[in-house]
Amino acid sequence: MPLQAGHPVSHGTIGIMQPTPQAVSAAGIGAIAVAVFAATAVRALVPLGAVEFDPSVRAESPRANTASRPMTTEDQPRELIIPNLGIGAAIEPVGVTPKGAMAAPASFRDVGWYRYGPAPGQEGSAVIAGHVDNALGLSGVFKRLDELEREDDIVIRADGGKTLVFRVTEIRTVPLDEVPAERVFDTAGEPRLVLITCAGRWLRDRSTYDQRLLVFATLR
Repeated sequence: MPLQAGHPVSHGTIGIMQPTPQAVSAAGIGAIAVAVFAATAVRALVPLGAVEFDPSVRAESPRANTASRPMTTEDQPRELIIPNLGIGAAIEPVGVTPKGAMAAPASFRDVGWYRYGPAPGQEGSAVIAGHVDNALGLSGVFKRLDELEREDDIVIRADGGKTLVFRVTEIRTVPLDEVPAERVFDTAGEPRLVLITCAGRWLRDRSTYDQRLLVFATLR
């Protein structure tokens, strides 16, 4: 579903102008999606796709960030670290694309945090997406994400110097059209972290992979 007229929108995977939270919520009603780069040298010039969520799991009403504590600049996540995988990546705030997809980070070495949802440490799910590879087939930041195991640590460092440690509780690979959107973007409950990247087989006709790898973690 396109965003409502009059709202600034993102162009490509990185927004020239970030949309308002209201526009994001409206997009979530129709089809909020997770866009993660996934390509090889063969498809270097092919636009990279977004995961269109099944409308049956869309939100029933528009919802902005409902975190119990307003986010401050000190809460904004700055760095993601996964010690067991040797991952250390800068965190870039991202919004949505004109098609209602969660925008991807500009660099395949960085990760994108969904800025209109909870920040890590707030109530609900903080959503972070990363590339599995880039248009030249080089390994992305989440290339080895499927090697994570339950109980592994994921560390988030915020601008204010605060460090949060999350414990991996679940790792799932789901079909492209069956991503549980309500769970992934849930804004209620204990502080959680959701990592997302592409997996599976490349779909040439849709310019994306046929699966998504989801990692769920809770705050230690």
